[in-house]
Amino acid sequence: MTATPPPSTSPSAVSSAAFFALFSMTVVYFFSVFQRIAVPGTLFNEIHSDPLLNANGPIAAAAVTALGSIYLGIYGIIQIFVGWLADRFGGARLIRWSGVLLAAGTLIFPFAATLDTLYAARVLVGTGASGMYLSVVKEIALRYPARRFSAILGTCTFVGHAGGLAATYPLERAVRVAGGWREALFCVGILTAVAVALSFWTLRRSRAPAVVLPLSFAGFRSVLNRRTFSVLAVSAINFSVYFAVLSTNGKKCLQDVAGLDSGSAALVVSLMSAVSLVAILAGGRLSAWAGDRRKPFVWLGSGLTLAAAAAVILGIRGDANPWLITGGYIAFAAAQVASVPLVAVLKELVPAGREGFAIGILNSLCYTATAVAATAAGLFLDRHHAAATTAENAILYPPAAYIEFFLLIAVLAAASLALVFTIPETRGQPQPSAVS
Repeated sequence: MTATPPPSTSPSAVSSAAFFALFSMTVVYFFSVFQRIAVPGTLFNEIHSDPLLNANGPIAAAAVTALGSIYLGIYGIIQIFVGWLADRFGGARLIRWSGVLLAAGTLIFPFAATLDTLYAARVLVGTGASGMYLSVVKEIALRYPARRFSAILGTCTFVGHAGGLAATYPLERAVRVAGGWREALFCVGILTAVAVALSFWTLRRSRAPAVVLPLSFAGFRSVLNRRTFSVLAVSAINFSVYFAVLSTNGKKCLQDVAGLDSGSAALVVSLMSAVSLVAILAGGRLSAWAGDRRKPFVWLGSGLTLAAAAAVILGIRGDANPWLITGGYIAFAAAQVASVPLVAVLKELVPAGREGFAIGILNSLCYTATAVAATAAGLFLDRHHAAATTAENAILYPPAAYIEFFLLIAVLAAASLALVFTIPETRGQPQPSAVS
């Protein structure tokens, strides 16, 4: 058996090989993020009112929000192991086989005639998507000098998360052009399969690192302890409430309560996604410019989350005010300015060598919390099903269903704000750890 030779380390070879490898990986990552937002968020009403799915009786709102919960729950749980798998097998191998599962689920979903088949497809999509982000992180670390790591990761993250932006207003328009949500998602499935095939081609010469890192209780203790609890909790709360609104019921709230048409509501959610992209990029740069201070941006993120919940509640009460609701949505997105500083604090609180594992656990908690929030959103809608009205291709839920959900968010945001008091200001310096 002939061993695959390692890639050339000459500057020209490294730049060309690394560029095409990361390009293919980032495109697959783009489509995985697209799936987070598209279902059920942008397509809630289309799926909820689909004649084929309602052939045996109307389906519950919670059955639709479960499509998001399945993705997010599986993604969150598997994140615990993805960091270790990327270290063991390499990000290139992991993302290729994860991509196969992602493409398979994406292609099955638009042909599903029952909820069970939809759920099975989302299991495949969520499992496949779980391997994307940390695979990209690992391959950047392997292929590029350390001094270029942050800039390249920021670019890849920005492009990948643009998939979420594409899953809002552009998808809503694509559904109209294609003639239905099934047709539009089938086209996305084809593009996803092409992207995965491209990754097999560009990464075919990659090989796994020769290191085996064991999973251990010490690894968990170094991340899950009193020093890191507040960082993990604040991250999980701020991200999950934002992402639940973005990917589950934010668009539908604007349609049901404020009376916006599908295109206008999708445009608002699209703006929300764009603002979050800018906030994520800005958070890291602003923190660096402020002398590596972290807490001012963490305070800002938690404060904006609480203010956002209050604005949306006020916008829903009485005569619905779409501008106030939209302002609240934008504040939820702007609160993501705390994302990078929170990751930086976590990195500085855990022992050296445990950073990747720590980020994997952080992602796990964030997406598991989002799955819980998405499920709660559906349960609040079903709680008020008797007061719902039927319109063309949609079931319209009363304002009370959304007020209860955003009241829950407000309580969680207040808890997040209180926890910020216990987060240390690390100033970019590693902190002595009580657990090694």
